[in-house]
Amino acid sequence: MILSMVLLTSLLNSCQNAEPATYYLPKNFDGTFAVVYSQKEDLDVNLINGRCQFYIPENGILLTKANFSDGWRDDFFLMKTENGYDTLKMYMPNKDTTGKKFDEAYYKNYTKDSNEIAVNSRQIVNPTFNRFDSSGNKIGSCSFQYELITIGKASYLSDSVGKVFVERLDKYLRDTLCK
Repeated sequence: MILSMVLLTSLLNSCQNAEPATYYLPKNFDGTFAVVYSQKEDLDVNLINGRCQFYIPENGILLTKANFSDGWRDDFFLMKTENGYDTLKMYMPNKDTTGKKFDEAYYKNYTKDSNEIAVNSRQIVNPTFNRFDSSGNKIGSCSFQYELITIGKASYLSDSVGKVFVERLDKYLRDTLCK
């Protein structure tokens, strides 16, 4: 009995909540965007009522001083409209970053209209890029942590949408921030 209580307490303590965030997207945004975390010289973290406020730029690459917070998610995704912002539906449950927890209610709501814009997927990426001098000798490396989030209509999204964005993002990180 005591062992069971210790295991249950340990399990409950290991389940942590991620810092809640609200993502503000440009008008008519669809495709993939990235939040690049732990950037020393970029945007400060704006907190309102304990929620990180992330304003995604038109190019889809947000650099922030915020550190990535893993755990159960409580995020909102808002898209700019003529009259303010609309809240987007989620295809993937926003309570679990791994996407492993299937939520039938979300799925049923989402699949009623595959032409409705919704949050489709999210994942954490940790690339490391090697740095070279002008002679081609390796002089170090730099690492990043970013979250990729895909927004769009299920009826036309494909893996190629994200792959093209990631190639552009990685080139930007390597060429601009990894000097």
